[in-house]
Amino acid sequence: MTQNYADAITVRIFHSVSPDRLPSFPVLLRELRRAAGLTQEELAQGARVGVRTLRDLETGRAVRPQRSTVDLLASALGLEGAERDRFIAAARGRTVRKRPAGPGHVTLGAPPELIGRESAVLAVADLLDVARLVTLVGLAGIGKSVLAVVVGHHVADRCPGGVGGVMVADASTPAEILGSVAATFRASRVDALVDRLAAGPALLLLDGVDRNRAAALSALATLRRLVPDLRVLATSRHPLKLTDEYEWPVPPLDVPSPSAVGEEVFSYPATALFLDRLRRVRDRPIEPAEAETLGALVRRLGGIPLALELAAARGRVLDLPEMLRRCEESGTGEPAGQTLRDAVLASVALLTPGERACLHHLTAFQWRWSVALAEELLAGELSERVGGDAVGLIDRLVALGLVTVRPFEDELRFWLLDPVRTVLLEQAGEAAVRARDRHASIMAELAKRAVSEFDGPDVQVAATRLDRLGADLYAALDHLRDQKDTRADVLAGDLQRWRRLRGVP
Repeated sequence: MTQNYADAITVRIFHSVSPDRLPSFPVLLRELRRAAGLTQEELAQGARVGVRTLRDLETGRAVRPQRSTVDLLASALGLEGAERDRFIAAARGRTVRKRPAGPGHVTLGAPPELIGRESAVLAVADLLDVARLVTLVGLAGIGKSVLAVVVGHHVADRCPGGVGGVMVADASTPAEILGSVAATFRASRVDALVDRLAAGPALLLLDGVDRNRAAALSALATLRRLVPDLRVLATSRHPLKLTDEYEWPVPPLDVPSPSAVGEEVFSYPATALFLDRLRRVRDRPIEPAEAETLGALVRRLGGIPLALELAAARGRVLDLPEMLRRCEESGTGEPAGQTLRDAVLASVALLTPGERACLHHLTAFQWRWSVALAEELLAGELSERVGGDAVGLIDRLVALGLVTVRPFEDELRFWLLDPVRTVLLEQAGEAAVRARDRHASIMAELAKRAVSEFDGPDVQVAATRLDRLGADLYAALDHLRDQKDTRADVLAGDLQRWRRLRGVP
């Protein structure tokens, strides 16, 4: 049965103090029972021990409980893993010291700026101290991925095994996900993860599980069998429904109530995010007299971070009353998905026809891409549509919030967030088909070039190039197969060599 975070308060007792200074066993037992919402009679019945025995333990009259009694109590309280070990150690009058932890390698890119989720970062970080699997659950565009990345950076000093992130794509296979995990933790092969993560706990961010739930869960089962201590922070629009999963709902940011006036409007997280993004595109501050309009606009956008950011990016050309009027005319507000869809469409409408065509071509990418890859994909479109300036085009798309950018290892990487890509694919039509043809050709050539280096001294460098393109490589393979293109067999063979190199079945 999936556990909600409210049920996880129990285990937080273990890290409310220093791990080397747990309360005495009587105090610990009493606090755990109360946190679980159990009476002494209920816990005694669940553990199949006498009520008097439990009372003696909680009052300290019984100072050396039998191991079998402690085990029964731990099971009745739902304690597992490190929590159970520390509970048993406290019963024996000992403490369990954690191994000295130093931060491991972090492969998440630079931490993004986060507004309005500060308390969530701390709480999820605390939960990861005691839970092996935490899933951030919420609507598209709600900010699950950004929250996960910030949490990952926040807990890096507790993860000597490192912190790595992997995205699940529509075309992902279990093997591709496993290979990506090995690469992100700098293991040469999947089976090498055991030794690679032996330094201590590691954290894996598994982003977008709902895009391909079956593949993600299959890969996750393999990883947890290989590395039982691996902590996983997943993001999904739906819970994973695993027995030891803790769900963390990611709600919209708080918006001003209709009765909020004046300065009060500016104190809400949704307003703060909108104003922060608005300041990036215009110098004129919001005046107190505009507070009522600002509050109405933020409420209309539903407190959804992506919708707020897209609306703020239009502040280059629209003032607040005009933004609100357009939202009201489009019906934005209900349901939340429609709010976001309208925000995307409103930003797309500010593009020229040529820019819009290039943006539709970029939907062929499944995940992160570089300027060089964009130039290659858009080779024909750039000269015809936007004067050959890929950098100017991408800068324009980033400015409007349609493309996300973040430093990743040695270069900037760009991608389309899921809600943006979904809306664009609804409109792309013939452009999307042409883009996928071009994308498949590029990926097949990149795979061929990298695999040709597998027998030379730069084999790991070549494999790493493919690691970064995993989702796009498999999407290209699917497209070539759908088109009955003979290159599909060649690409499949190249990918098989890459997988064998990474120890992926």
